[in-house]
Amino acid sequence: TIESGTITSVGGNAIRNQNGSITINGGTFTTTGQFASFDNGTAAIHNRGNMVINGGEFSTEYQAPMWYGAGTENSTTVINGGTFTSTHSGVDIQGSDGSVSVTGGQFHVDPSDYIAPGYFVKEEGSYYVVSLGNTIETVTSFSALKQALATTDTANITISGNVIVNENITVPENVWLSIAPGATLTIDNADLV
Repeated sequence: TIESGTITSVGGNAIRNQNGSITINGGTFTTTGQFASFDNGTAAIHNRGNMVINGGEFSTEYQAPMWYGAGTENSTTVINGGTFTSTHSGVDIQGSDGSVSVTGGQFHVDPSDYIAPGYFVKEEGSYYVVSLGNTIETVTSFSALKQALATTDTANITISGNVIVNENITVPENVWLSIAPGATLTIDNADLV
């Protein structure tokens, strides 16, 4: 468990978890320079085990601040908070062979691909901030569904009536629609995207 502190690395990872379990509650983790042999060599955090990040500052010059997997299918990364910044890579989370679930934090690059159900991303200044959906809506009509979808911080919508969609509507990323037992959602000559 890492509570605080500063780790700076030139040409390597600040933290590399090789099949262990790490919890990061705070601290500053920075990497600079490039590592020629493999593309995750200068990620601030490289997780190949189990990791929970509750806070901290993670910044890199060339790679993604958070790299997961690469050689193991069993790595799990849970990000509940922290600030993630990369100068050149264009991504803040990158990898393969594992799972990532984000429920909080600030990112310079949109982390929508990793957001847990019930959470949403909102752009605030130069960051994308991940938060829990402020409302859980239950709708019984198409007009109520449209209104709930217009609320950007709604993360869960339950359809509890017989709702007929008869015009095109868009469901934003990370808004989760569910249909209650006995309810119906009918798409009538329209697109629900």
